[in-house]
Amino acid sequence: PPLRGEGRAHAAITILNGTATGVGCSLAIEGGVEATWQRMSAPSFRSDPPCDDALVTSVRRIVGDGTASVRTRSTFPSSRGLKTSSSAAAALLRAAHASRGEPVDDAILVPLAVKACRDAGVTLTGALDDQLAVVRGGCHLADSRTGKRLRSFDVQPLAVAVWVPDRAIPKSAVRNIPTAAVERDIAQLASDLDADSLGDTLTANGRLFTRLYAAAGLPVSKEPARVALAAGALGAGLSGTGPAVAALFGKRVKLPDLTGGRWAWTRTILETR
Repeated sequence: PPLRGEGRAHAAITILNGTATGVGCSLAIEGGVEATWQRMSAPSFRSDPPCDDALVTSVRRIVGDGTASVRTRSTFPSSRGLKTSSSAAAALLRAAHASRGEPVDDAILVPLAVKACRDAGVTLTGALDDQLAVVRGGCHLADSRTGKRLRSFDVQPLAVAVWVPDRAIPKSAVRNIPTAAVERDIAQLASDLDADSLGDTLTANGRLFTRLYAAAGLPVSKEPARVALAAGALGAGLSGTGPAVAALFGKRVKLPDLTGGRWAWTRTILETR
């Protein structure tokens, strides 16, 4: 079998944050993580941009290969709410299996990647919705508590503007923030969610969690979503635990520069059938 394997997975943005109720929704976008896994006699790891190696350690345990030379390259920096951990877990597992000449089926890959993220402590919920999006593309509503996909939505080809902040928010800063104040509203958004309401849900979810996190002193901002909506976005709001903000558009538009981050344009990824 080959001794070197490659793997990749999409990036994704939040439509509905699953940290409040366990039920979340994520939408795949172009970008993500590319990984290589070279079977060697001594371990090494290099990432661009730099990231915590806890996830690599977790994947090494799962695949039983503690000495591989591992490389990752990500479109977006970590700890911004842009699903880099979920994407890296899937890309690494694909690369590790490919190094043995053993392609891994998506139905097996998704729960393995969820386990890798949980074991590494890089997720608050297990983020099944994130994992489905980065592996399969498309948009998925899932319950991370039960490990079940609830619904998937047909995705339109849309332009996606992502405000990528300079500052990160580590999961440890969010882990103990109480979510009781938003749980009822989030549950209602999940109940009402359909393919036509993705933009509105993104906006409503973003407002709820921006207020919640701002009250807890986290470096989130209402400004990126405000300027995106003013420019005609179909929806705009905080992605994940932030502080990145995502906005959906029918086509690319000019967005004003904002202090503390940069705008990056990408687009939606349709689900692989």
